[in-house]
Amino acid sequence: MRRKISAWPLLFVFFIIMFIVVPVGAFAASIGNPKTLGELGKVAIGLEYDNSNVDLTLNVASLSDGIFTESFGANNMRLMAKTTYVVGTIGVFPNVDVFAGVGMNKAKLEFATEYARDVPDDIKIEDNSNVAYKFGARAKLAEVGGVAIGVTGQYSAYTMDGHYLVNGQEIGNMYQGPAEQSTNMKISEWQAALTASKTMGRFSPYAGVTCSRISLKHDTTFHIIPSEGMSYDLSFKTEAKQENNLGAVFGTSVTVLNNFDINAEVRTGNQDAFTAAVNYRF
Repeated sequence: MRRKISAWPLLFVFFIIMFIVVPVGAFAASIGNPKTLGELGKVAIGLEYDNSNVDLTLNVASLSDGIFTESFGANNMRLMAKTTYVVGTIGVFPNVDVFAGVGMNKAKLEFATEYARDVPDDIKIEDNSNVAYKFGARAKLAEVGGVAIGVTGQYSAYTMDGHYLVNGQEIGNMYQGPAEQSTNMKISEWQAALTASKTMGRFSPYAGVTCSRISLKHDTTFHIIPSEGMSYDLSFKTEAKQENNLGAVFGTSVTVLNNFDINAEVRTGNQDAFTAAVNYRF
């Protein structure tokens, strides 16, 4: 007789690896309905749009001209992102799915600097469209009185290389000369959620608690060419993390056809976010 393999040890190892090995740090990623596909090898594909706003807390910020380095503070730091994904899901056990998504992201980071001697500057980094990705797993743990209890864990990330503006101006306008800029920023997120869902006809509303860890690493270098004198470089470095880690999620799925459903979700507490998605199950 063929021995039945349990999914739970593998799922436990998967979550441990995600927590320890993956670079912790992202923009907010959707949770989705905790229902699984319910069958080994079953496949689904979906299109997902996510709009999120996350408050961040500064860890480190500095300004350097290559000789002197000055640290500064920042407040009112907020990351705003709009992401569209194509997401594929496959059932690896009757109650366990894995999923991965890739898409395009457009983001903006805003904050106000706190210099000891100067008037605060309003900083804005606006991104061009860049590639975003995510992957994770979803499992149905139990069903009690028709209510399904599920858990989701996922990692998502993207980079930014947009424009760096100070009080609405390009940096070259402040130093009376042209300036070439190079911005590198990575935002990443690890997220876990415990949710409950109940199917009522074509509707499957769900709610739960979330825990996320978002981090940001940013480095912008300006090569400034003044009208008089020699050119020089200025380097801004910033590291930040999510201000609040715990939050809540509320959403619902609606089955339109037998294999086709739509999903809407809001997340609050640790972020202000909305997600809309359409899914087709093969």
